[in-house]
Amino acid sequence: MDFKNTPLERLSAIVEGDELFHSRGVSVVKITRDGESRLLELPIRSAGIGELMEELSRRAPRPPVRTDMVRRDSPEGRALRLARDSLVRMPDLADEGYVRALAEHEREFVWAVAVQALDIEFKDSSGTPVTDPVRKREILRAGGLTTDHLTGILKDVRELTRLAEEEEDFLSGSGSA
Repeated sequence: MDFKNTPLERLSAIVEGDELFHSRGVSVVKITRDGESRLLELPIRSAGIGELMEELSRRAPRPPVRTDMVRRDSPEGRALRLARDSLVRMPDLADEGYVRALAEHEREFVWAVAVQALDIEFKDSSGTPVTDPVRKREILRAGGLTTDHLTGILKDVRELTRLAEEEEDFLSGSGSA
């Protein structure tokens, strides 16, 4: 993204209560109604997304650990710089239960972030506002929101603050430059 033409605003003060760093934008999703393609513009926000992602990441399933004999001349032994064949405790990333739990966690993660990011009022069929995230998800699912739509929304939310994240990575030295 080219930021050369983006307005630069110098701050003279930061006032408590200002939503100074809350980014807002839109995510555009394609739908087809009666054989005709249309685009829906969904308002999105970044506020609270980082915290939600951190919380959900803490709840990610952990693989079971198994103990295996690793030969020092095997790829794993060389990677671990083993001086002799040794018993090594390693995560079992291929464990079927773990793989299933991780896939479910990732689905829940995407749904939770998308629901939090949508900056739009949800209402039930009688017009009553809906605030419960689980109920919002049900409304989106019943409305036909697809995995592709979810992925697009998540990508657009990340793009809202991408420049700041790139600068943070650069300043912390953890960037890929």
